[in-house]
Amino acid sequence: MRHRPTAPASSAPSLPQTCFGGMRRSNALALTSSAPRTFWRTSVALAAIVMLMLGPALLDAAAQRPPRPPSPERMPDASDATGPTSASDSLQQAQQYIQQGTYERGIALLEQLVNDYPERLTFQYELIDAYEATKAYDEALALLNANLDSPSVSDLVTKGRLQHLAGREDAARQTWDDAIALYPERASTYRSLYHTLTTLRQFNTAIDVVQQGREALGEPDAFQTELAHLYSLDGQYAASMREYVALLETDERRLRFVQSRLQPFLDQSGGLGDAATVLEEAVEANPDHTAYLDLLAWLYAEQSDYDAALDAYTRLDTLRNDEGQTVLDLARQAAEANAPEAARNALHAVRTQFTDTQAAQLADKIAGDMAYRRWKQAKPFTTDATEAANQAWSTYRGAIESASSAADGPPEAYASLWMRLAELALEVRDDPEAARQAHAALAQFSGHAAQRTLLAGRIALHTNDLSGARAHLDSLAQASAQTPAQHMLALLDLHDGATDQAQERLDALLSDFSHDAANDAVTLHAAIRHFQCSDSTSTPLTHYARGLLRERQHRWAAADSAYATLINEMPRTPLATRARYQRAHLAAHLQGPAEAATALQRFATQFPRHPWADRALFTSAELLDYAQRETAAAREVYMQLLEEHPRSVFASQARTRVRALPAS
Repeated sequence: MRHRPTAPASSAPSLPQTCFGGMRRSNALALTSSAPRTFWRTSVALAAIVMLMLGPALLDAAAQRPPRPPSPERMPDASDATGPTSASDSLQQAQQYIQQGTYERGIALLEQLVNDYPERLTFQYELIDAYEATKAYDEALALLNANLDSPSVSDLVTKGRLQHLAGREDAARQTWDDAIALYPERASTYRSLYHTLTTLRQFNTAIDVVQQGREALGEPDAFQTELAHLYSLDGQYAASMREYVALLETDERRLRFVQSRLQPFLDQSGGLGDAATVLEEAVEANPDHTAYLDLLAWLYAEQSDYDAALDAYTRLDTLRNDEGQTVLDLARQAAEANAPEAARNALHAVRTQFTDTQAAQLADKIAGDMAYRRWKQAKPFTTDATEAANQAWSTYRGAIESASSAADGPPEAYASLWMRLAELALEVRDDPEAARQAHAALAQFSGHAAQRTLLAGRIALHTNDLSGARAHLDSLAQASAQTPAQHMLALLDLHDGATDQAQERLDALLSDFSHDAANDAVTLHAAIRHFQCSDSTSTPLTHYARGLLRERQHRWAAADSAYATLINEMPRTPLATRARYQRAHLAAHLQGPAEAATALQRFATQFPRHPWADRALFTSAELLDYAQRETAAAREVYMQLLEEHPRSVFASQARTRVRALPAS
């Protein structure tokens, strides 16, 4: 036992300290050493008189004061406590040791608890688990056999598990048989074994046990979900599907549950063998059973058998009277799975078989969405990007014309159609008037006020109406600090020389990186923090911001002029180097991708240690690779990037392309 030090006697309050508010001992000693003896006698006398006067009051106060708790040095040591609290604390400490991987200390504590409290089964079970975790199976079995006089089903299941882990297969099977024999009429007996055997991956044995339970209970439909899962785990997909078919026969509401059980096996293997054949037979025998048909159609689609899925979903749509919505869902699924041909076939089926429905209207929109997604994913300055943008534009316009003749007007989903049309009008076609038409059309849809205001600000910015753009964007910024409008406003602030205000906007914007403008905001924020000049006007930063703004307006020549002014007038500022990069990148718009690729390589050669040197090489390689189709030259630039900047964030993509491109 650890003894606590005893407090020194001088720490107890003396009589003068109690009476006179704790006079310090040093002052009292000084007083006694310098005062005459008569004065000391007088002081003592006065103190005695005060004590006589205050004594009764002090005694009354002491009587009313609640008793003090024992001083720390008189509290019993934790090791002396033998009550339940001490045992619980020891158990908690042992569990912490085991969670931390300090098994030896945890097991020692648990062994002590088992010895001290042999009647507490909780401690025994904890120790058995600890032994199992350290593969001390013999010790675990010895404890289980010695201290559990009347084992339960759970105890026998645990004993069998330990025997199995110790390599005693025959003994384990006998123990599990004993567990079943204990309560063969209870379903919980077989479920307990099912869980343990599944954990041990003894699927065949678990199947035998569950089937034995069915026979013992006299219930042919018992344990359907357990047995179906076991068959799937064992790769017997046809048998598994038969169990699920039997389950859905009595309860169609379990369809989503069945799909969730089958999904992991589809993700792992991509197929379920003969499971579709079992479902096909069930559908043929029960053509009006929607759950069977729904599961079959889903299974076809998940296995990328889109022709069969289209047929099944069309039948299901008709059976449910969904007016094409079910087939439309298949089109969306195929589009998201990058199966454009299957998506187009499903959309064609919607248009031809479910005419004059809302699904038919949405089919045109989804076709446009597919082309729009291709445009967003395409590499800049490529034929694919141009074709995808044109296809999205024409498809969206066709969808609008079809909706204009519909009696119930366009569906609510068309709001995103108009917003994407506006984006194409500004970013591809340089057609602000078409963007204004899209802005006006958005008024017919509810809940899109913020998008309309942002679009109005973008249109004003594109047409160089900077005051109008600021007015629209300010109204959004006041409502939220994370709106992309903040980035455009920060750019306008820098354009006008209001650097501090731009800094505040970007600081607020960068508190959340989930929005689309995060990357642009980081770039602009870095320019302000690291390249702001000491003069109050921040002239280089203003020129740089003007170049960025002109690029956003697609005024390529004006942007190039702004960067050139910065380079010529302030060539020594670090922003001048960034302006050179921007000019090299702009060459793709002004002169063509080949000229831009050359200019970017030149930048990387002149400024090899610049943070954007690797970016310049990667962009150059991509222009040669995708826009110019000069694969040999592209491969050479990718290799240069890997050699000169092996830790670049672009290195992984460059390495992938090097493997894909021919060596010569």
